[in-house]
Amino acid sequence: MKKEALILILLSVLVIFSSYAYAVGGSTNYGSTTNQTASCNDKATARERIECRLKANSADPAGVDESCRVLNGTKKDNCVALYQASQRCYEMTNKDKTSCFRNVVGLTNQAFNEQRDNQDAIRNYLVLVLYEAQERAEDRVKAGEITTEEGARVIALIVETKQAILKGESQQVIKSKILELRRVWNEVMP
Repeated sequence: MKKEALILILLSVLVIFSSYAYAVGGSTNYGSTTNQTASCNDKATARERIECRLKANSADPAGVDESCRVLNGTKKDNCVALYQASQRCYEMTNKDKTSCFRNVVGLTNQAFNEQRDNQDAIRNYLVLVLYEAQERAEDRVKAGEITTEEGARVIALIVETKQAILKGESQQVIKSKILELRRVWNEVMP
């Protein structure tokens, strides 16, 4: 039952965030950096750091995604490696990007139901899909379609969800975070 729940969560996220393709770079990870961004890392909460980077229109100078910051040891190394390995995917569009994400995490082109034993790969795929949604929110801030505060609110929830996935939290915890994210997403990003 747990495997089916994770697949349902993944499918829910895919449905929510499946209608776009954006490039990488931005408030929580890779892209341009400034001296002001270094001071963003001194902020107490992820949301404050994200909002600071959005206002500075730059990324973490260390090149570490916000979702990786709370991890330790091998989990942190694996998180950073996942983002580095996926960078080429963000230059692609639609099906090519989806295929690239699947290759990066070790999923085949078979249906997810046929790969439900590969939980780590499915979780990592979900993290990459959420990162894509994060980029969409950043782009909306840059375009002036939503405020920096609204963007930081959405992105902070995305980061919290990715952190839960990367920490290996239960599917119930992840599902509740995704439901909250969907509620806020629909409120802020109609």
